[in-house]
Order: sequence, then structure tokens, then C-alpha cells
Amino acid sequence: MTLGVEEQREVRQLLFVARYYLRQASAAKKERLRRLGDTAADFKAGVRPTRKTRRLALVAAHLSSAAVRLATIEKVLSASRSPTDTYKACQAFYQKEVSDYPPATDCLHVLLRDSIGHAEPRAGSRWRKRQDDIQELSFATAYDTLATIEGTLRGHLKTKHRITLPAIGR
Repeated sequence: MTLGVEEQREVRQLLFVARYYLRQASAAKKERLRRLGDTAADFKAGVRPTRKTRRLALVAAHLSSAAVRLATIEKVLSASRSPTDTYKACQAFYQKEVSDYPPATDCLHVLLRDSIGHAEPRAGSRWRKRQDDIQELSFATAYDTLATIEGTLRGHLKTKHRITLPAIGR
């Protein structure tokens, strides 16, 4: 099914903003040893986070912001009965049709969106594994994964829906 004019506009805007946040998070490419979960301990009460921790927390926030936009594009496509295969696999997990979600490299945008949009999961819950998997990713892997997802979605939008986004300068 094709997207209506309003959905096309929404998708273009979401893609534009996702690309912006990915550019803001480009410092993540250099962080191959630091993991997304590494900064959490530095935010305990009474502890002043280091400059590096504060910088990485903001990089993680930009990655998550890009993920939210990419996952919302997936939601718009799904609502118009044109979901990607990846989104269908993620939805099967959330609707408890399958016991595990696709690899984080395929659905990181959905996992991050849901992770930042919900309370910390309890130990032993099906959501705890998701959270643990996210926290174990290096910043560089998270960036590379989201950049790949953005490119895949952009290609899908172009070939299946004829939606393009002009090159965006700095």
C-alpha cells in the first residue's frame, strides 16, 4: 500500500531529523571500547560524572534520538500496511508471537526507542535481556548499526514508496 501525502511528509521529516541526530552522534565511531552501559554507574547519587562520561551520555542520547525517529518511520509504514520485514519481526516479539527479538543489529532502533521510553526492566524479565544486550554494544557498533538501518530504510522508502530526501548540508 502506498503512503498518503501526510505520511510521506512525516516520513521525510523523521528521516531528516534522524540523519541530523546521527551526525551529532558521529563521535561514537571512535568509541570502539566503551559500551552504551558504561556511563550508568557514573550517575549514582553523590558522584560527579567525568567529562568523558557526560560527553558519552550525550552521544548516547543522540543515538537514541535517531533511533526514535527511525522506529517511528517503521511505525508509519506499518500503520499504512507496508511494514518492513525487520519491523514485522520486532512486532512478533512484542506481540509475544515469538520468544526472542531479532538480533540487535537488525532492530536496534526499535530496541532503543522502547528502552528509553519505558522504566528499567526487572531482573529476569523478558525485557531485561533486551536492556542487557543494548548496554553491551559499543558506541561504535551502535552508531554503525543505526547508520546501516537509516540507509536501509532510506533505500526502502526510495524503491518501494518513491520517497527521497535531498542531500542535507551541514
